[in-house]
Amino acid sequence: MAITAKPKKTSVIEKPESKEIDEKKAIAFINQGGSVASHTATSEAEEDEKQKGVIVRMYPDMIQEIDDLLKKLPKRNRPSRNAWILKAVEEKLKREKKNHK
Repeated sequence: MAITAKPKKTSVIEKPESKEIDEKKAIAFINQGGSVASHTATSEAEEDEKQKGVIVRMYPDMIQEIDDLLKKLPKRNRPSRNAWILKAVEEKLKREKKNHK
């Protein structure tokens, strides 16, 4: 492994000639103030309504089968693969609820 010298700085930041601070401008800036960061408390119901990401691992054959089914649908009524999978999960949940009552 080759060792190289530390790169040299190519630009120098120029400092202002006057170090005096305009006190009136500084006070005006301070008096502008700002707002305190607010933290909005969310209820558990609101948290439950948010979508959560889940990684689903599927066999390539199954994905291809889903894609083939989707290609047969008319373009304007064709859902995305994700929407189709969500609908399938919802249907499965409804069936399971009926079976366990």
